[in-house]
Amino acid sequence: ISNPNGSFYTGCSNNCQGLYEGMLPADQIYYYDQCGICDNDHTNDCEMDCTGEWGGPSEIDECGICGGNNNSCIDCANVIHGDNLQDNCGICDIDMDNDCVQDCFGEWGGSSELDDCGICGGSGSLCSWTTLTAEGGNNEITLHWTFPSNIDVIGYNIYRWGIRIDSIVSDETIYTHKNLGYSESGCYTVTYETNDGESLHSNVTCQVTNEINVIYGCIYDFACNYDNADWDVEHPNQIECRDNLDECIDNSSCLFGDACDYLAIYDDEVPDIYSIHSIYPNPFNPETNIIYTLPEYAHIKVTVYDIRGAEIVVLKNGFEMSGYYNIQWNASQYSSGVYFIEMVSTDFKEVRKIIYMK
Repeated sequence: ISNPNGSFYTGCSNNCQGLYEGMLPADQIYYYDQCGICDNDHTNDCEMDCTGEWGGPSEIDECGICGGNNNSCIDCANVIHGDNLQDNCGICDIDMDNDCVQDCFGEWGGSSELDDCGICGGSGSLCSWTTLTAEGGNNEITLHWTFPSNIDVIGYNIYRWGIRIDSIVSDETIYTHKNLGYSESGCYTVTYETNDGESLHSNVTCQVTNEINVIYGCIYDFACNYDNADWDVEHPNQIECRDNLDECIDNSSCLFGDACDYLAIYDDEVPDIYSIHSIYPNPFNPETNIIYTLPEYAHIKVTVYDIRGAEIVVLKNGFEMSGYYNIQWNASQYSSGVYFIEMVSTDFKEVRKIIYMK
């Protein structure tokens, strides 16, 4: 309560200095602030810091963190709210265009590169193929190849159907694959060896050996091409070999042994088993012969399937007498690839793989 001269009645209490205030003006009244300091100066009263502590020292830094030291918003160059970034090679700058990248070995900032062969850190000496060619002969296929003369080659590897069949150490760029069958095909590649390792494969080249030389008219009943026609009438100029086997062989008028696997004529033989006897040629383009055997009168079904197991065509579905049979399949309307020939009869099933190569 103020009195007429501006003084205030404060009651009968003592102030924070322990003195009886009596009736004093307001600017002479002492009090405690929130920090326990006793004075009558309102301007120096303590304040609450960012943690909620009265008179505490904590302040909000430039990153907006209470009690922080600005580390939470400085960049790699110690600039507060800066835009500098450190790349994977430890370089700190603001230019992202010069950031380091991984080389082909996965090393950041490394210098290794893919050569022309696609080899990381390579010298480019393992992919210098130019051409590989092949020619077929009698039971053999001969390969010829060339490559730049500045390559120091120490040997060659020969591959057939992707499988290495031979390695040679030679200066010659020719190789003959021998002891093949009649009308047998093969697809080949060649690699060369240097001190840097094995080269990439050459181009793929495919070739077929010569067809079997069948001279019909032989009347020796164990020969593959036995002809039971009237020999004197149908083949008057051929040498009769029924009584002179050696002469027959010498004059190539009869075929024996392995040659029987390539013919479908077995006139005087009754097979002992159900079987897919042979398929030739294989690989083929576009026709192949499927020879199968029946030991008795039976129902037979021969079906072609693709590599996914889908039925392509039924070549035979019916009853036949015992004997050897030949079915020819022309695949010209189908795509190249792997197919399967399935033969099914009473209590019998056999599947063979064939390869169609255009």
